[in-house]
Amino acid sequence: MPYLLIIGGLALLGLGGEAVVRGAVNLAHRLGVSKLLVAIFLVAFATSSPELTVAIQSVLQGKPDIAVGNVIGSNIANLLLMLPIGALILPMACHQHVESRDLIVMLAVTALFVWLANDRGTIEYIQGVFFLSALLAYVVFVFIYERVKLAAVGTLKHNLEIQESMWPKRGALGWLIDFFWLGMGGVALFAGSNLLIDGVTELALLFGVWEGVIGLTVVAVGTSLPELATVVVAAWRRHPEIVVGGIIGSNIFNILAVLGVTALVAPVAIDRAFMVYDMWVMLGATLIVMPFFVSDWRIGRLEAGLLI
Repeated sequence: MPYLLIIGGLALLGLGGEAVVRGAVNLAHRLGVSKLLVAIFLVAFATSSPELTVAIQSVLQGKPDIAVGNVIGSNIANLLLMLPIGALILPMACHQHVESRDLIVMLAVTALFVWLANDRGTIEYIQGVFFLSALLAYVVFVFIYERVKLAAVGTLKHNLEIQESMWPKRGALGWLIDFFWLGMGGVALFAGSNLLIDGVTELALLFGVWEGVIGLTVVAVGTSLPELATVVVAAWRRHPEIVVGGIIGSNIFNILAVLGVTALVAPVAIDRAFMVYDMWVMLGATLIVMPFFVSDWRIGRLEAGLLI
């Protein structure tokens, strides 16, 4: 049974990654915006659903350490594992596929999380409301900014004309099909990651591995599998904007949405151990990759190997 779960999980992850990338690319054309914008929001939200589910369940069960550790571990994995894996498949110059505003937001929310944890030791209801309000404001601002920017250079009209020529007869049905791809892709990624986590956990228990080790490794990496599947497919299909945007958006979403929603359910206490080591690793990982995003440095296979 563990082997069947692992095989089924891997299959669903592959199918889900393909569906999410296809839906994201099509929606970017239909909305007249860049693939980066769609990746930062829709793709990131779809691939971060496991972190949200794990966080809510763990807090309700009185295990906030799992929720906090999962967010921290996933953000570290996104930057030092998922991004370089994409670069191993498709070496890229990240600065060509990212906006400085998104980098500033990612760095700011990471630093805010570290500061709140060290200052208060708890993410409570009021901080949860603030996190979600900040996320909503960011979404609205970026969408308006993108449309105004593209319209100013004539790209918006061009994109919309391309969209109309590509799907002249699909109309509302075309929108539904693209959202269906994105939605079903997200469901497949979520189900696939759960199957794979269950399979590997059962296999580890059969071999006598301690549950604590399983939680620190299998669960932490397992909830990042949707990002990995999407990164691999996007890199293979040569969509670097989706690789970069999905990573940045996922890190922002993990802090503002996952912790924000979880804090509305119950206060999220942050263990002192996280403040001593893990949070600084998360902040350090963010600072390590920043030069690749703001300079002409390419993440080639050598740099990807070093990051991994």
